[in-house]
Amino acid sequence: MLQRPTFRLFLIAAWLAAGPVVAGAQSAPTACAGPVVATPTGAVCGVRERVGGTPVDAFLGIPYAASTAGAERFRPPVPAAAWSRVRDATAFGPVCPQTGPYVEGLEQSEDCLTVNVWVPRDPPAAPSAPASALSDAPPTPAPPSEFPPAPGERPAPAPLPVMVFLYGGGFVHGGTSQRLYPGGRYLYDGARLAASQGIVVVTLNYRIGVLGFLAGAPGVTPNLGLLDQQLALRWVQHSIGAFGGDPARVTLAGESAGAMSAGLQALSVPSSRGLFRAVILESDPFGLPYRTEDQARLSADLFLLKTGCKVTTDTLACLQRLPLATILNAQDHSSQKVALAGQGLPAFLPWAPVIDGRLVVRQPYAAALAGGLDLPALLGTNGSEATLFFADDAPIGLLGYDVLAKLFVGPARTAELAFHYPPAWFGDTTDTVIRAASDGLFVCPTRAVAAAARAPAYLYSFAHVPSFNLWADVPMCAGRSCHGDELPFVFGTAGGKDAFTPAERKLSDTMMAAWGAFVRSGAPAASGVPAWPAYPTSGQRMRFGTPAALGPPVPAACGFWSGGR
Repeated sequence: MLQRPTFRLFLIAAWLAAGPVVAGAQSAPTACAGPVVATPTGAVCGVRERVGGTPVDAFLGIPYAASTAGAERFRPPVPAAAWSRVRDATAFGPVCPQTGPYVEGLEQSEDCLTVNVWVPRDPPAAPSAPASALSDAPPTPAPPSEFPPAPGERPAPAPLPVMVFLYGGGFVHGGTSQRLYPGGRYLYDGARLAASQGIVVVTLNYRIGVLGFLAGAPGVTPNLGLLDQQLALRWVQHSIGAFGGDPARVTLAGESAGAMSAGLQALSVPSSRGLFRAVILESDPFGLPYRTEDQARLSADLFLLKTGCKVTTDTLACLQRLPLATILNAQDHSSQKVALAGQGLPAFLPWAPVIDGRLVVRQPYAAALAGGLDLPALLGTNGSEATLFFADDAPIGLLGYDVLAKLFVGPARTAELAFHYPPAWFGDTTDTVIRAASDGLFVCPTRAVAAAARAPAYLYSFAHVPSFNLWADVPMCAGRSCHGDELPFVFGTAGGKDAFTPAERKLSDTMMAAWGAFVRSGAPAASGVPAWPAYPTSGQRMRFGTPAALGPPVPAACGFWSGGR
């Protein structure tokens, strides 16, 4: 998910091939009571659980890269060292360092670059039982005696397709062990999706914030978070076969900043070609351009001034010596947003990928409109994407609307914007701003990308208003399909106080079936999913509501937005 800090206040304030193995600490010996898989870098001990009637093996917290602390801070990732003893892989690794409430109570560490793998045991070639057979109860461990561990065993005789999922969080928040709410279900738990769809599900941690996306600082490589993702994808190519996955059938998926990352890897990072064969892009704000490395230098200078590393002969060494708390405090300093407001939309995310001309060579939106999306794609948006970014602001009046309009489209087009999105002359016009921002950043650019695709592209909209509020601290989202609301449905992870209603469980089943079919075949055609043709040839999109149905997109002023179709 994108970061939740309000959008309006900001605006107004106007390898990489696998490298050499490095020396590292050996994992402690462990008495393994679960399944063991021998990977190219060492054996891992996981946990076996039942989801419905299907056993699933989970291997959590497997390092794909060495620690990025100390002398490795602000450097490209290095493959994890091999280990000799069986490594415990029964718990998530720590999340990468960050601030904010989204990972409250979770361990943080600069040694955070880990992957998690869920593998169904002996799945059918294609799921035949309805996913609704999966209950809302948490997965239960299978009795160890029923499934004795066998070192190096494969979960299935034939390799399974793989989905690699990247979390969102505005490139400053997030982690694979996030929960729906404190003490609740893991949001990105891949067990249900793997069990119901007969696929291998992989999630991974990557560096975020200034530690992952500092650009324009002397001696610092930009786009480190993207390099982390790329190395993890190389780990999948090298190691997923040991778990029973097929490295030739990898789909890269993500939501919000995760979708932005997947879109960049597919459209703008030539060195990632061949690491995956299809993409799933949930709520990618294609209308938000990325800054160049030169433009990002202002962010770097402000950060370096705050840390005291601006006037030093060795900037990198200075940053590597700093306490982690100093790094995070300087990252979040309010002067960033005030000083960057003049850069407009590209500076909305002060710590994000940049166009550096080396790893990231072009704007993904422009590349997509020029026909650059040549991999099968499943992509879409939610009903009220921008609510999350304006919900905490004071009511937006006519003056606020005018300021925002100029920042969004420039002074020359404010009158035209007002024609399509008329402001209220008196009172609050927040809903109009939300609709304009949703259309301009999410809905219309996503339609344009789907229409210009050279490979089959399947467009959706998530229109369901959940019976629970994923954003408990944003009351305005309670009656809307907000940014990120589709995630529990894609992973089937609602439960506890946020349990699905029967209709929502059916909707989740449908979405998991569509996502699973796309991972298996490159098309979302599955039992229980309405016929869903590709958007460029049909002009139709799937509306995920209760029930799901195919139809034309909801009218929007897409002709107004640059590149809109």
